[in-house]
Amino acid sequence: LNQVENRDSDANGSSDNVDNEKKYKNVDDYSNGDTVSHKNGGSTWEGRLKIAYLLAYPKSGASYTSFLMARATNTSVATNQISSAYTDPNGFASFVFDMGTTMSDNDPANSFMDIGSPLWMKAYFKETALPEHLVLTESQCSGFCLPPCIPEEYIETDASFEESCRDVDTGTVGLPTPKSEVKKIVHLIRDPFSNVVSRFHEYREQTKYKSRKSNFHGDDRTGFHNWCKMDEQTMKDVEASPLIANQVKLLMKDVPCASEFFKYIAWHNHVVEMIWNEDYESMEIYYEEYDSEVLRKALVKQLAAFMNYAVVDNDTFPSFISVNSYTGYFTKEEKKSVEKLVKGLALTRTARLLDRYF
Repeated sequence: LNQVENRDSDANGSSDNVDNEKKYKNVDDYSNGDTVSHKNGGSTWEGRLKIAYLLAYPKSGASYTSFLMARATNTSVATNQISSAYTDPNGFASFVFDMGTTMSDNDPANSFMDIGSPLWMKAYFKETALPEHLVLTESQCSGFCLPPCIPEEYIETDASFEESCRDVDTGTVGLPTPKSEVKKIVHLIRDPFSNVVSRFHEYREQTKYKSRKSNFHGDDRTGFHNWCKMDEQTMKDVEASPLIANQVKLLMKDVPCASEFFKYIAWHNHVVEMIWNEDYESMEIYYEEYDSEVLRKALVKQLAAFMNYAVVDNDTFPSFISVNSYTGYFTKEEKKSVEKLVKGLALTRTARLLDRYF
């Protein structure tokens, strides 16, 4: 994405009011720090909203998807990340599940109770209505640390990965949302080459290389491959790790930014495995299809039907410039090496999902 990704950011969150017959919530009611509760809320989990997770590897368009659905269906969406949560003028976030708690010390910095509840997202929150049954909830799960990091920091078991998808990042150690509340999965997929390069952009933003005069990590193909050279130390850790199969280690040797592609493939493997193990109803969305207005409208209808939402506005979408493709950052030989790594590491189902990119 150009401007939809924050350089790779997704959407700016501005919106006009969307007229709808649904009853809007009064956000001012929550300015004192009380949590937002659904009309089915109570003191137990029974009868509450259920979760449909939007699972997306970092920098693959999750925020745009959330803003798009909020706008098109006039329905509030949720997140597991405090950085994406709606906060009122006093700095308070609002939980999806009201556990009857109160905020601590009236201090926004310490106001997030660890109740295992997602947070309402800032995607048109003040203009949209609460969902009635399912709430689309953005989660990145785990296993995607930016380099330099060692395999022990990003290799997950199926169980640890599944739980991480339910963890709510409120800035403190809290409880994951109960598994019983999760009913559906939306699996968002982006071209692996462009996804890895967008991670490079994220690294530049976090480390402020973009402000330096040196082009060692410049915002171009050369800067990206210089960044990939940092993987040389990471590969030493990979070679010494008993957590990665020897055959996979051999396949990684000819792949630029090999550990980044390993994380990407392993992450999607875990999502596929979780859907299978938990028997979740699921659907896949390919990020590149947002580039076509026709496909984007079709995806909105498909996802709304999956969520049992009504589409109330399929014409006024959040701004979307174009999908940035960075496949040109890789040579033909490098692409072939990545393809071999996918075939060697990916589950059969994952490989089929990624086949369109090779």
